[in-house]
Amino acid sequence: MTDNHSNSTSLARRILRFLIRTVLPIAIGTLICLLLIEVGIRVVYGIRNYRAEYVILPYMVRNFGAPPPWANGLRILEPDDELMWHGRPHAQQKYLDLFCPMKSEDERKAMLSRFSPTVPEEFRNNPTWEIKLNSAGFRGADFSTNKDANTIRIITLGDSWTLGHNVNLDDSYPKRLAQLLRQEIPGKNLEVLNLGMFAYSSHEGLKLLQREALNFQPDIVLIGFAMNDSAISGWHDKDVFVPKHKRFSLKQLIRDNSEIYKLAVYLAQVSKFESITLGETIKAVSDPRREFLYEAWVSAGALEANDYERLAPRVRVPAADYEQNIREMIKLVREHGALPILLHKRPETRQSLSDGFAKNFPRAGGSAG
Repeated sequence: MTDNHSNSTSLARRILRFLIRTVLPIAIGTLICLLLIEVGIRVVYGIRNYRAEYVILPYMVRNFGAPPPWANGLRILEPDDELMWHGRPHAQQKYLDLFCPMKSEDERKAMLSRFSPTVPEEFRNNPTWEIKLNSAGFRGADFSTNKDANTIRIITLGDSWTLGHNVNLDDSYPKRLAQLLRQEIPGKNLEVLNLGMFAYSSHEGLKLLQREALNFQPDIVLIGFAMNDSAISGWHDKDVFVPKHKRFSLKQLIRDNSEIYKLAVYLAQVSKFESITLGETIKAVSDPRREFLYEAWVSAGALEANDYERLAPRVRVPAADYEQNIREMIKLVREHGALPILLHKRPETRQSLSDGFAKNFPRAGGSAG
């Protein structure tokens, strides 16, 4: 028994020495190589983004697969469990719109995944615009939570139309509203705060109102949601954007922070991705019963009332939830002694699902009382 125990101990020691002398150096060397590659990728991305003149926005961007990982360094938004995302404090970025025809879908897709930071010569005259976010992550100048007694403070809640997507700050509707009001009411101290955000629906608007907006002591709150609520995404915002329990996970840590991992995933996705052509998208817009509902806005003129019941499980905010969100926002604003005003921009040149959304559910699309 003693000899067997001694032999087992001796064997264990030899295995341990082998691991220390052979396997451990290999593991340490591999780790050092990975760290060097990680640092190298980050340095290359940093140089590339520093030299970038604009962030290029191709038309119908959702048809072109995953965004390249080097673009993360140019983002002005941070993920948020409840709000989908929120603005990065003091972030600023210049954008170039690529809303123009191209020779092929492959050429358009290549523009999104383009690594070169320079803008091709043929697009240098395209429209450009700039966004600067304040310390709270909203567009415009900084503002304090406290408000002077003689100040009328107006808060604008909404989506990209409120934020001012595709236009500079002075052309956004909150900024123009402030200018018009100062002309109409000279001598009065007026403030218009822009709390609009890309892609927000009434679900995120309600959360933002509860979490932050009412803390700014508004006298008037302009509420402008509808377009994104009726978007056919395949999920409900209330089910997806919820508080998530935070716990340490090595796998999640690597996913969120490793540029090697992100690049490998991106390359794998690019090799498998097949973009939906413009022709296929046009067919989807004209016929809501096709299989492309996740990729296109659907023409309201092609929809009947029963279509909305059928599509309800696939829109971001169903009509009943939209009405409830709007009513709750109105209630909260009034409880804080402010005046709520509902806004809804109806496109003049084309119809969208949001038009039919309001038409088929008049209580949701109209005044909530």
